[in-house]
Amino acid sequence: MKKTLWMTALTLLTCCFGACSEPSDNTCEIDVNAIERQRRSLCQNKSCGDVVFVDECNSTHTKSCGSCQGGEICMPEGICAECTGDAQCPSGYQCDDYECIQRADYCENNADCANKGGGLCEENVCVASSESCGASAACDAENGEMCVNESCKEILVFNSCTATGNTTLASSVAQAIANFDGPENIYEYTALEDDIVMLYVTPSDLSFDPAVYVLSSLSPTPELLSPIDDSEVVSADEEVKGETELLLFTVTAGETYYFVVTGDTSKQDGQYKQGRYTLCMESTACGVCEE
Repeated sequence: MKKTLWMTALTLLTCCFGACSEPSDNTCEIDVNAIERQRRSLCQNKSCGDVVFVDECNSTHTKSCGSCQGGEICMPEGICAECTGDAQCPSGYQCDDYECIQRADYCENNADCANKGGGLCEENVCVASSESCGASAACDAENGEMCVNESCKEILVFNSCTATGNTTLASSVAQAIANFDGPENIYEYTALEDDIVMLYVTPSDLSFDPAVYVLSSLSPTPELLSPIDDSEVVSADEEVKGETELLLFTVTAGETYYFVVTGDTSKQDGQYKQGRYTLCMESTACGVCEE
């Protein structure tokens, strides 16, 4: 009798701890493949950004639909965009359907504008200008302006051995050499005697990468100085930013020459194609140039 009571008590005690029935399993197993399928479904029309969703186990997931390339931005609708406005595009381009496209009036020099309604090429866009000149319009000669490629341009006089300048706010009208279409300053120099001249330009701004070349005439169309032999050149753009460019050429007594300090836009952008400099000439007349 005592053994029976003891067995009954043991059975009741065991059942209190759940041993007399099958254990219930309330753990929800997360299906990784289902989560990926859900991500793909929600990202179907998106190329960037995140999606947030809840799985069958009531867990919240934040998953990426991808990322944009460098320079692009992710729009709220999940589309990668080059731009949202014209200001985010390079000069001469406009924002169309989140993409920078070339404007109809895009130009690289004034000649490009001839077939696009005329005007001057400024920052890769043809614009009307009151500074246009030609047979019927004269430039302000009293202030040193000349008509160059149908644009009025102030010409500086180089009557000593050195000159300092800044091309940052200068216009670009000569463009006698391909790619040398950065902001420019033009100097007029009349040779006192037959001479071999060494001309060099040293940037004061270490970020400026200058170029320099010589013209034998300027108006109405610039003409490059022709070299006499293979030892002479009419342009220099060999060095990198912050370095001096050197030019050697021959001059004839009484002849006028034009020195153009500019930059090569095919090599550099922005600050590299413009800046402050010292222009220096060494010749029989000047001796050794002192900056």
